[in-house]
Amino acid sequence: MKAYGIILRGIGGLYEVRLFSTPDNCRFGAGDTVVCPARGTLRHEKLTPLPGDAVSLIVDESADEATPARGKADGAPHRKVAKKPLSSASTGAADAGVMLSDILPRKNEFVRPPMANLTSLFITASAAEPRTETLSIDKLTVLAEYSDVEPVIVVTKADLDRERAETLCRLYRGAGYASFVVSAACREGIDELRDFILPQVRAAAGEPSGQNAGMNPQRQMRADIDGSNGDTQTGGADPHAREREAGGETIESFQPPVIAFAGLSGAGKSTLCNALFPSLGLATAAVSRRLGRGRHTTRAVSLYPLSELSDRAAEGFLADTPGFSALDFEDGVYVPVSSLPLCFREFEPYIARCRYTKCTHTKEEGCAILEAAEHGEIARSRVESFAQIRAETVAKPEWERRKENRR
Repeated sequence: MKAYGIILRGIGGLYEVRLFSTPDNCRFGAGDTVVCPARGTLRHEKLTPLPGDAVSLIVDESADEATPARGKADGAPHRKVAKKPLSSASTGAADAGVMLSDILPRKNEFVRPPMANLTSLFITASAAEPRTETLSIDKLTVLAEYSDVEPVIVVTKADLDRERAETLCRLYRGAGYASFVVSAACREGIDELRDFILPQVRAAAGEPSGQNAGMNPQRQMRADIDGSNGDTQTGGADPHAREREAGGETIESFQPPVIAFAGLSGAGKSTLCNALFPSLGLATAAVSRRLGRGRHTTRAVSLYPLSELSDRAAEGFLADTPGFSALDFEDGVYVPVSSLPLCFREFEPYIARCRYTKCTHTKEEGCAILEAAEHGEIARSRVESFAQIRAETVAKPEWERRKENRR
């Protein structure tokens, strides 16, 4: 029989999977965690399971006769497999009779850190030393927009430079992004940000599913221009389209969202995460002990259920990315020059107003975006970042572009 789940982490050739859909008479239930290998043909198909992947599992009930199946049809008493706690979900041994069969269609994927189906990226920017420049923030917002990830700006260390923190927050709110000013040292803004994360996750879990459903305006515009369905980081026909439905519902409707934090070194990402979710340190330490590795000696990604990191009922997962900085997120994602204007969401109302259809939005007379910046309708720093990112993209050698597109 077939079950569906999301990969939490890889464990030496095995995968820890949190189930979100199981059939009747299965010894596992939704919310249980299993450990299993992947079928060998995935390797031959050059498909690598990643944390965040929605996957289908084959469960052989005859492989574990000691555990009775859950019978729901006759209402007879049964023993449900207990949910494995986060600290002891796996001892490195696979569950009998469970095999990871297929990787379901990905919303997006990243090379560094290696993960898939990211929903929201919380970009941490330091207001004080080391100060985060707006160009660094804008590079991450471009990456997120192109990958169909919702960027959220979090300005840290507000207690050390209040004026700059509030300036950055106003700038990105004006650009259309949710933005927060926080200080982990003083616990300023922590509760407000936590309140935003948990309802945001629940809302995202209920978004409509299906092709192009819930697509943000920038991604929809890219789809119209490119003649595609808006998918990024993938190409060709969907080899697992048959897996999109389970019990009459699309798999996308089952998979909860995944959030991650990214920031340059010194921006206070780890401090912020631990302030938001105090039990995260205990959870990551437990996984490190189980894997036999130190907390900072591995660059493996792990997903943690938000419901187990907070005292609230919350859908979704937090991706812990130890050892990865904001610069790593940029690796392996090539944004075509034609798509760059669409990755600055405040440019959208002005693009069609430019005098020239092939306007580069850098120096042309009659460019509506440049005129909007002159009138203060668009932040000048955002226009400068666009020009810088565009120049870097144009200067990138063709072989490097092809290499990134193949990843």
